[in-house]
Amino acid sequence: MEAQELVSRISIILNKGYGNFEDTEYFRDKPHDELIEEFMEYLELHNEHIGNPHNEITHMLNEHGTDIVIDIDGIQIGFQIKSHQDLTDEDFARNVFAQMAESMAIRLAKWYILICAPNREFEGRINHLMNRINALQSIYQAYYSPRNTIQYFNNPEVLSTEKFNLELQRYSYQETSEERLLRAIERLEDEPQGQENILHIPDKTEPIYSKTLERISDICGWELEEHPEHFEKTKEDIDELLERLARLPEDSRRLLSLIVSRSETVPPGQYGVLAEEIRMELRTDTGTLWNLVNVLRRRDFAHFWEDYEEGNFIIVNRPNRDWLIWDELRNFCEETGINLLSLIVDLRFDYLDG
Repeated sequence: MEAQELVSRISIILNKGYGNFEDTEYFRDKPHDELIEEFMEYLELHNEHIGNPHNEITHMLNEHGTDIVIDIDGIQIGFQIKSHQDLTDEDFARNVFAQMAESMAIRLAKWYILICAPNREFEGRINHLMNRINALQSIYQAYYSPRNTIQYFNNPEVLSTEKFNLELQRYSYQETSEERLLRAIERLEDEPQGQENILHIPDKTEPIYSKTLERISDICGWELEEHPEHFEKTKEDIDELLERLARLPEDSRRLLSLIVSRSETVPPGQYGVLAEEIRMELRTDTGTLWNLVNVLRRRDFAHFWEDYEEGNFIIVNRPNRDWLIWDELRNFCEETGINLLSLIVDLRFDYLDG
């Protein structure tokens, strides 16, 4: 089994959605050793799905910042559990980073941080850690918050073989898309500074331009018929947006479409969505999501924005400060029944005409 396949299989058994804030009270004062034992039981319930690895508790055994290591044919994955007691330490984030550094000494393919503590009591501290980890822009580590990890404890649901195999098929498709995008990022990073970087994985989609903008003008109240002097500039801006979209890889356009479809106004007056919501929808880890969004950031379509209380948001960039084009395109689609994918992915801006 290849390392990437093992990581995908583990991600499936870990990405089980959210519990409630109240559910995470289960972790209050729970001893660290008990959490390790219970999570080991959860892994063993799914051993067949992840290739029947050798599982070993390494806590207190020269652990190298890792509580549990699973091994298949020399491919090792590590898990570090952070308990209620760990979260009470003011140096919590610093301790996690020290353990991460230690874990690299044993050459793990992936290192998972599982936060198992009451969520509301430590929400600020948890978000601070997540933001610092995201800033690393690395796919080596992945974290799971208490509302995620509670799904592995207290009589957890076991994934059936049928459901697991269905999820594995979805992952196989998604990994293909992610790998192509990550290779594109690497090519972009290697290009000389000061040159025009064009991140473009060719596809067969040809942009179809709008001509009159009549339909979107009526729905969004642009009043272009009443003010023809504004038409040329608006048409120029719409055409420029379409051309920028056409230079994106198709998979990046799909990601952008998902982000726009889930976005809402967030303070201070920006348009975006919680990064965790997109991560859960894609069933991927934080490092991979960061790399995928980085393609959009490089082309000035989106960026991460940190809110200390809420966590990281993915913000959709406006072509200019006063033009709410993404909100208007989504409203247009809701009013007309046109799929947002048709505009952003298929590049059918002729639908804006009528």
